[in-house]
Amino acid sequence: MTRIADRLYVDPDVRWAAYVFDEMYAAAPQGAWFAPGMLRLLGGPDAALMVGVPWGAVVAADLRGEGPAELYSLNDDHGPIPVSVAPAWADPFREVLAEAGTGLRAVVSRLLPAQTGLLSGAETATAFALALRDLRGVPPSPQDPALRYAPGHAVLTGPASDVVPFPLAGLGLRLVIMEVGVAAVAPQPPGDAVAAAKALRGGDPEKVGVLLSAARRPCGSAADLALDAAAEAGALGGRTIGRCAVALAPLEAVPAIRAAVAARLAGVVPRPPRILTAASAEPARRVG
Repeated sequence: MTRIADRLYVDPDVRWAAYVFDEMYAAAPQGAWFAPGMLRLLGGPDAALMVGVPWGAVVAADLRGEGPAELYSLNDDHGPIPVSVAPAWADPFREVLAEAGTGLRAVVSRLLPAQTGLLSGAETATAFALALRDLRGVPPSPQDPALRYAPGHAVLTGPASDVVPFPLAGLGLRLVIMEVGVAAVAPQPPGDAVAAAKALRGGDPEKVGVLLSAARRPCGSAADLALDAAAEAGALGGRTIGRCAVALAPLEAVPAIRAAVAARLAGVVPRPPRILTAASAEPARRVG
């Protein structure tokens, strides 16, 4: 059977994780799993509106090891180390890995830099949960937002839990994610996730942009400058999420937003902003 690392039709990030696993253990992994990043657009612990973005986590793993579960991070060059003594970046999925028992060996790749502040570690926990489902028969939590997510939809968590339509591509909309190099931002209001879900059910996605702006507390940061420039160039609204400025915008406005944000931040930040656009994400699944 062709190794995952040699399958040219497989996503390069998956092939790279599998290749590193091959090199580290002189054996191919038994599988590879992907989970999308789940971006919390609005809300807090009690209720949140979350959308999938393409940059999540990849785990290549097997159960052929001896002793405690161990892992290696492509992002931090840590490992292979036992899960029990892994650094803080493993905290969000340490509990999941405790269910793995002995023998688990894994290579982890998180697909967004930590400085964006967008990935919580939940996406890596989901990828590990899928690996344990397939390798050990441990069922994942049915409440995991990444497992409930489907392309073209958003997930509302909390008491009014729901999966609501949010077909960004079909609506001609994009999420514009602007990483502007800020080290920290002031705490932001959580925003009204339930109202956003209601707007999406009612076919009013533009209202989400209004609600994003309503959940913004400007503090004069580079992220605020980026959001102001994006709004002037046609964005429907936005707020700071993690350490990024995130805006909802018509697709046709994206080039103008890119140019406006770069111009506004010239001479303000030490490097040009990194700007990504997202319309959807692939679902969490086994990918090799």
